[in-house]
Amino acid sequence: MKKILKICLACFLAAGLAGCGSSEEKAAKSVVSDYLDYLQDRNFTEAAKMTGDTYDTSHDGDEIYKRKVELMLDRLDYEISDVSVNGNDGVITVELSNIHYTNFLESSKIKLEADTENFSELSNEDKELKLIELMEAELPNADVVTQSVSAYVYKDGDTWKLSKNNATFFKAVNGE
Repeated sequence: MKKILKICLACFLAAGLAGCGSSEEKAAKSVVSDYLDYLQDRNFTEAAKMTGDTYDTSHDGDEIYKRKVELMLDRLDYEISDVSVNGNDGVITVELSNIHYTNFLESSKIKLEADTENFSELSNEDKELKLIELMEAELPNADVVTQSVSAYVYKDGDTWKLSKNNATFFKAVNGE
């Protein structure tokens, strides 16, 4: 009877320890998914909090900037494929899909310059507006690129945060 009780106790403890790791993995994973969900919802204040930053409001009144950000994030999609937590550090593997914004921007500029009469005579603001209008029209045809990227997270006290040392991850989010 004591042997069965010991086995049951060992199983209970093992299940409890596995559950602890599982809840840490869920918490670490949620930082990345919350961050990407906030970006998809254009809630930049909350997204910035996931990295421990505050949102820079200096562009809030800039309609051209806002429209560029909308273009950059319009096709952002993701799926988390793996979660690995080791103590206070974690690596979340994300299958991230987005337009390759840099290529899209460059090809749109070339097309705009070729198709616009007297392009060089336009003001910079008019060039920007025409570029954005062209990109908005061409967005449904833009190529989407899917990349498998790692997002690094760390535990700060009781809170998981997205590390700022995630250049590859942030570039993929921004369509680079």
